[in-house]
Amino acid sequence: MEKLEGHKRNSTVKIRVLYPTMSASTSSSSSKYLPQGSRICTEFMEFGAPPPLKKFGFLLHYWTLIKSCFVDNAPLADCDEKFPVVIYSHGLGAVANLYSIQAGNLASSGKVVVLVEHQDRSAMITHNELGEEVNYDKSIVLLNVDGVDTPEYVRRRRAQCEVRCWEVQQATKYFIEMHKKGKQTEDFLQLLKGRLDVAKGVNIVGHSMGGATAINAAGRSPELYKSVVVHDPACDWVCDDVRIDLLSGTGQAGLGGFLSTKKVSKGLGECPLFFIYCEDWVDKNWGFSGVLFEKLEDGSLGKKGSKGAKLVSGTHNEFSDNSVIVPMWLGKAIRNCGPDPDKAHRVVSEMTRAFMDSFA
Repeated sequence: MEKLEGHKRNSTVKIRVLYPTMSASTSSSSSKYLPQGSRICTEFMEFGAPPPLKKFGFLLHYWTLIKSCFVDNAPLADCDEKFPVVIYSHGLGAVANLYSIQAGNLASSGKVVVLVEHQDRSAMITHNELGEEVNYDKSIVLLNVDGVDTPEYVRRRRAQCEVRCWEVQQATKYFIEMHKKGKQTEDFLQLLKGRLDVAKGVNIVGHSMGGATAINAAGRSPELYKSVVVHDPACDWVCDDVRIDLLSGTGQAGLGGFLSTKKVSKGLGECPLFFIYCEDWVDKNWGFSGVLFEKLEDGSLGKKGSKGAKLVSGTHNEFSDNSVIVPMWLGKAIRNCGPDPDKAHRVVSEMTRAFMDSFA
């Protein structure tokens, strides 16, 4: 964690860093996949399962036995090239480790991936700099009526995105500036000094609420980002000043409209944008997928080269590890995954990496 000043809620940004190494993973060197323990399994089941299954958190307790394929504190891969940086923002109710597949694939392709674990109470269970638990805020869900979003509910999510945007911006600036002479760097990041390719900025990726977070950050600080990739972005949760620009010309404003139109952040036009939606979201026109695909196609959204894509037969959770760590029989029954979640992950990884590399 890096100490940061000036935020009303927290003064730190919690990150997990994945990077290329030549060290092989073994059962003794691998780290725990979910260090939060069995309680996170119970919370996840209550959060995302259909009503009849919400009390059966024990069905996921095997998650505590999973080990990652990552080696803690491994030496950085020895090569002459510098490594591009990717900032990664997780979705609502998730934690950074739940994006190990996508982030790990990017790291294995030669990138340093910085996963931000958000402290805005959108993560299921995380910890602050004092080691105190920061839990998911269940009170916001009560603002919905019969499971339907209300303007107040959406505005609370947008307020959380304000915090998240600040966190990813601070993480971005830290990694861009850490190579500068005299810059103090956390001990565990010393091996990266002088090895990062950040001259043109960094890449940013986000899923769902993390997609809204990435859009916010790029819209406000386009000079920091050389590519922006969003997976099923929850665009209604993008903050007003960026959402005005995002939805301009569509006749859309989002639930509850704009509280203010005086401030407009127009940075999205300076960034290459790649919107990837799953087939479920496209079919239901969630995340403004229809109008945003039109804007991407006619060139009115994003820098030249911006585009959209559909994950055929895909589901929302196939952008995270959730689709492969939940039992297949259960995942298919509750539409947590499509017919081939492994293939879906490969396709998403390949599309994401290829887009970033095209703007290297």
